[in-house]
Amino acid sequence: MVLRLLIPLVLCGLGLAADLRLDALRSSLIGMRGKPQESSHLRGATPQLTAAKHQLRDWVESRLMSLAQTGDEGEFQRKLNSELRGSQLFCGEKAADQNPCPDWTLLGFLHEFRFRRSLGFLILQAAVGIEFGFDESAYLYSWSDEGWRRVWRTSRILTRKRHTDRRVSRRY
Repeated sequence: MVLRLLIPLVLCGLGLAADLRLDALRSSLIGMRGKPQESSHLRGATPQLTAAKHQLRDWVESRLMSLAQTGDEGEFQRKLNSELRGSQLFCGEKAADQNPCPDWTLLGFLHEFRFRRSLGFLILQAAVGIEFGFDESAYLYSWSDEGWRRVWRTSRILTRKRHTDRRVSRRY
């Protein structure tokens, strides 16, 4: 009987933690909007951007426990993107009723997530706005007894017209 009561409380607590993570991410991203960068060569790649990228990744990973090994990653993707859209973290055509994209910087905005599977792995592509483009990260997850576990990541900066050569890969 106690276990039946405890499970819903734990699940509610997990939902609250995810909401707090989303609130913190939203606060970080909105705080970046409209601020001129001190050094134009950084294109917005500041410690605040790195912190926002980590908050975004941590928020997604806190939600991954709800995706079963054979779960529908497309539905999961739609759900997460809907939550981010509801928090007004996107700009442009897909969020026409929200925030227009500024011409010179996408700082403080996200690009929609993309999830897909390949060879038993789950791949997440996420992008955080910078000046004239996005800082895109890809994460690779494998299934274990504990659920999805990150095993690899990479980052690169994408401009609106071309790719740059900055790329970082790390294995976890």
